[in-house]
Amino acid sequence: MCVLTEAFKKAMKDIEDSLKLRNLSKTRWLARSEYICDVWISFDPLIEALRLLSCSNRFNTKMTNLATFFLGNLPSMDFVISLIFNKNIMQRIHQMTQILKIEELNIIDATEVIKSTVKNLPMIRDDTNAINEEIVAAVMFLKKIIVDDPEAEFNKKHRYRKQLS
Repeated sequence: MCVLTEAFKKAMKDIEDSLKLRNLSKTRWLARSEYICDVWISFDPLIEALRLLSCSNRFNTKMTNLATFFLGNLPSMDFVISLIFNKNIMQRIHQMTQILKIEELNIIDATEVIKSTVKNLPMIRDDTNAINEEIVAAVMFLKKIIVDDPEAEFNKKHRYRKQLS
């Protein structure tokens, strides 16, 4: 009887550990798109708060130096483009995950959802017009935040995509 109890306790512990792992996985993937959207929505107030922190004398030098560091890196072309691109990709993956969580979903429908998502991701990557529009949107967004010349910053390291004939 004692052996059975020990086996039962071990099985229950394994189940609890796997549930914790699944919940961690759920938190990481389902919340990630929401976190990216939250950063995107709060980008202007975040930059303004960093400006106030970096110019204020009320905080210690470590805090003002950190605020100055983030203020120099957050409103960069690379960061904004990656934020826009990841926001769009993660929203699609989030939608797929929400569909796959439906209890009534059968295996065939689930494989079709996964196949269509996997097929759409390279299409997003290869869509030159959409990528260029995201770059233009990032330039306009950074001009609104008063970055000196976001297009010149972009041209230092990158190029617009050219249409393939």
